[in-house]
Amino acid sequence: MFAHHQNTGPASDANYLASGTKSFWGVAAAAMIEDGLINSFDEPVSATICEWTGDARKSRITIRQLLSLTSGLKEDMKQLGGVEGRAEDKYAFAISLPAVSEPGRRFRYGPSHFYVFGEVMKRKLESRGQTPLDYLKQRILDPLDITIDKWVHDHAGNPHIPNGAYVAASDWAKFGVFLLQRSCSNSKQIVRTDLLDECFKGSSANPGYGLTFWLNQPGGMGAVKTQRAPRGSIAGWIYSDAYPDLIGALGSGRTRMYIIPSRQLVIVRQAEKKKADVVADSGFLKKILKGNNALTKLEMASAHNSGQNG
Repeated sequence: MFAHHQNTGPASDANYLASGTKSFWGVAAAAMIEDGLINSFDEPVSATICEWTGDARKSRITIRQLLSLTSGLKEDMKQLGGVEGRAEDKYAFAISLPAVSEPGRRFRYGPSHFYVFGEVMKRKLESRGQTPLDYLKQRILDPLDITIDKWVHDHAGNPHIPNGAYVAASDWAKFGVFLLQRSCSNSKQIVRTDLLDECFKGSSANPGYGLTFWLNQPGGMGAVKTQRAPRGSIAGWIYSDAYPDLIGALGSGRTRMYIIPSRQLVIVRQAEKKKADVVADSGFLKKILKGNNALTKLEMASAHNSGQNG
């Protein structure tokens, strides 16, 4: 384990993950399938959100399409974006949005898919007396000894699914190591491997995004179409020089977790939102993975950069 901390605060300080938060929920969905709460990733959302059954498009949206951001739902950043979105009840607002394209046809980055998944979880867990965050904590975070410092909620009391978590770099790294090894430190399997593997398969609409995780696959794109690897690259837009197996949980301000199975490497990078790191993914990874300072002998690494470039 290697850690480098440039800020004056302690390394245990929690950092806002922003969209890095999204990656928890693909794993939560896999756990819900294992627990019999969801039939499969291809279960129709309308089986739970019954208001959708009469809508020609929304009735056909699946859990997989929500988590791969290919549901076709409209985005409304004014109401749902970030922590400042105006919607009082983000879950209720999200399920009211129309589908503006055919399910599975188009990749559209945004929060609406995740808030709908939050409503699915909320309804399925109601009989247990659990919230989505309760379930995530009980099923995933506690077994991994991961502490969430704070989680943003909307005015209706719903946890922000796409962007709510504040977590220390060391705790986020524990999640990355679990995903790398498919088990926790005592080799206990928390979620079935075959279900976790589904999270790291891209869609035909975007090979560069799985179920809540970014993938460094050739031909994939980022949040916007201009985020693409140069033509002929052996890998994807995150790091086009190498490692098409790289998996990313990516948040604003260059808050990042990169998992590279072929190198048995987990890298966590954090920065304060007010002092966003200007070094792009490719430049940062080149510094870490190439040259005299490359992490060639480390099995796992947590490199976090809280507020300063480096």
